[in-house]
Amino acid sequence: MILNHKDAVIEKQKQEHIAYVQEQKQKYLEAAQQQQIEMNKVSADYEKLKAEQATKVEYVTRTINKYIDRPVYRNVCIDDDGRVQLNELIKSSQTTSTDTK
Repeated sequence: MILNHKDAVIEKQKQEHIAYVQEQKQKYLEAAQQQQIEMNKVSADYEKLKAEQATKVEYVTRTINKYIDRPVYRNVCIDDDGRVQLNELIKSSQTTSTDTK
């Protein structure tokens, strides 16, 4: 009779332990899923900023090339308009890098 009682107690403890392990596993999976969602958001934000910066660089590059191709400035390589464009790009990249820190 004592052995049957102990077996019943042990079986109950096993079931409680299994339920506890499953509950902890579920909590872990939910936390991992939430972290994955947050990482995806950060990655999307990074890609958006990267695309915006690439667009700015492309615009400035085309603008500078337009200024360089002017016959008057072929030997100088860049005029005041081109310098202004480069300075604006530098300022925007510094602002972007300090915003993300």
